[in-house]
Amino acid sequence: MVDKRVDDYPVELLEAYKVQHERWVETQLSSSMTTITQAELDVVCKHIAKQDGIPSTALTAVPPEEKMAHNGLGSLARKRLTIGLAQSSMVAEYLEKIAANVDSNFPAELRAGFVSEYEALLEAGLRGDALFVALSNFAGGEDGPNTTFSRQAAGLAVLAHLFQVCDVFEEVPA
Repeated sequence: MVDKRVDDYPVELLEAYKVQHERWVETQLSSSMTTITQAELDVVCKHIAKQDGIPSTALTAVPPEEKMAHNGLGSLARKRLTIGLAQSSMVAEYLEKIAANVDSNFPAELRAGFVSEYEALLEAGLRGDALFVALSNFAGGEDGPNTTFSRQAAGLAVLAHLFQVCDVFEEVPA
């Protein structure tokens, strides 16, 4: 419809709509981040962990700025990481609880699911912020209009936590 009515929908107007929508999404994710519960974390972590993946490595902290630069992540990924890291301690507590009481392999399976999806997205040609957003959508179990912002926020929190503590993205060379 828009493509057939160029005079009614000039590029400048469409770009303004895009910026407005991106701001709205960031606001929704930010406000939803404070309302996520262990229930949302459970849903997104199980979704991620069920993916086939590679064996896990030890979880070690990596300086986020260096890792972002090395992976070509820009301002959108930086905003999303900042939002997601607000609940990093909640994610860490959740993973520790699951590992101690339910399945000691779960954190490794979670990481392997992310790495598997990361590699598939790389193979599809995604890089930088586009890759980060695709991983965030995957983590939230994006399934169209049925996905809530709380679920997307939980997925983002898990991605941000794992970005900070392990090698979901490429590691910075030593």
